[in-house]
Amino acid sequence: MKTFEIRYIGRYVEQKEYYSEIVEARTEKSALNKFAKLYKLKAADLLNGNTWWDNQWLMEFRNITEVKEHICPHCKGTGKIVEK
Repeated sequence: MKTFEIRYIGRYVEQKEYYSEIVEARTEKSALNKFAKLYKLKAADLLNGNTWWDNQWLMEFRNITEVKEHICPHCKGTGKIVEK
């Protein structure tokens, strides 16, 4: 299994927030499918630059990248560090 970071932007009125989700999957395509399933979307819609609504926030897909996760030595394994 590989680890992917999916980044997206949320907008509400004049606010703009950057979000990311960590998804474990075998391929980039299956990671997008898992992410799309969380928001009840089609993975193809994400890649076409379409937006979706999450309550009153307008969300927009930005990118997907493969990352590596490491256990944080300072918190004795309760946190993870994402490395690109």
